[in-house]
Amino acid sequence: MARYGKRLIQFGVAGVLVWAIFYFKIISVRDIVGLTQYPYPLLFFCLCMGVLYILSSVRWYLLLSCQDIAPSFGQTFRITYIGSFWASTLLGGMASEFSRAYMLFRQVPGCKRKGGISILVDKIASLAALLLWVSACVIIKFDLIVNSPLFISVCVFLAIGSVFFVIFIGMLVVNKRRLGVSKWIEERYPNNAIASHVLLIMDSIYYYRSSPKILLCVFAISVFNQAIMIFILYQLGVLLNSYMTFNDIGISGPVTILLNMMPISPGGLGVGEVCFAQVNAMLNASSSMQVSGSVFLTYRILSIVTSLPAVIFLFRRR
Repeated sequence: MARYGKRLIQFGVAGVLVWAIFYFKIISVRDIVGLTQYPYPLLFFCLCMGVLYILSSVRWYLLLSCQDIAPSFGQTFRITYIGSFWASTLLGGMASEFSRAYMLFRQVPGCKRKGGISILVDKIASLAALLLWVSACVIIKFDLIVNSPLFISVCVFLAIGSVFFVIFIGMLVVNKRRLGVSKWIEERYPNNAIASHVLLIMDSIYYYRSSPKILLCVFAISVFNQAIMIFILYQLGVLLNSYMTFNDIGISGPVTILLNMMPISPGGLGVGEVCFAQVNAMLNASSSMQVSGSVFLTYRILSIVTSLPAVIFLFRRR
């Protein structure tokens, strides 16, 4: 009952946010409908979204194979694709990660801990790539941002992203035995159930320490994925005659994607549009909030449309 109550609250919040973005003119239906006069660019963006799904599947498949987990690439792609569908439609927050974990555990029941770690490392690599993009764009626009009210928010984002980046780099260069953490836990809590679980998790993470090339490849894929996302948002802005530069999108896009993961409404509906429009308005006074909001809503629609075929896999018995 509590679960349905939570869903009802989320849909209620989404309804209020959707009403607000229309009432305060944060999006323009006319602009979004006007994009239909550019069928070939829209088709190209859909193909780019397809590349995103494939690369995300490759990234996770590399992490799974690193721990000798059974799913084939086809199974990994189906699970990733279905997770993308849930993330862009009904469920908010970490929907993709939870749905992937659920489906993986059903297919390979004995890999719960290793599978969970692979999803965690996959998310860390993705967030570390977001940090890299924002950092590069902030450096380029630092003189303009430092006096902006957005500066504090960007600093908070960079601080959060730095934690994930440090964890990721630590997996590449730090040997867990060298730190003595595992040995200390083993000696201090030899028969403790929680300590044994912590040690097993550390052992799972240590598999990746033994495969730095895999981790670097995973990070490179994450960086390229974020580049595709920023490119699509920027080109949508170009089609709508916005004043947003590529550097603006390089900051507002990742920040919005991070906030869009908050479990406030289904798929972050309304949250992403408001955040994207507000951040771009702070970055560029000439930027129209209505155009920015329309750009992100169009990106959301593209995500839903391109992930919709995943419903076919949901009705397959396998």
